[in-house]
Amino acid sequence: MKHRGRTIGSSPGVVKDKRGGYDARMRKECPLCAEFMRLVARDVVARVPGTSQDVKTSVHEWVCPECDYFEEADVRS
Repeated sequence: MKHRGRTIGSSPGVVKDKRGGYDARMRKECPLCAEFMRLVARDVVARVPGTSQDVKTSVHEWVCPECDYFEEADVRS
């Protein structure tokens, strides 16, 4: 059984379902300079040794535009 994400609402006793994925208005603060970070999606290409195959993987990262700090985003399906 998969548990649904829940969050506490604005009034006591109210529990709301969390939305899956990321929202464009979602913000995260940089732990180094306190600027707002951006959620960036990019494709990483890895070559399989001994073949001509390329493996593409989509990666989501939080990136700070001021100090170049980055961390991998926790994306759950």
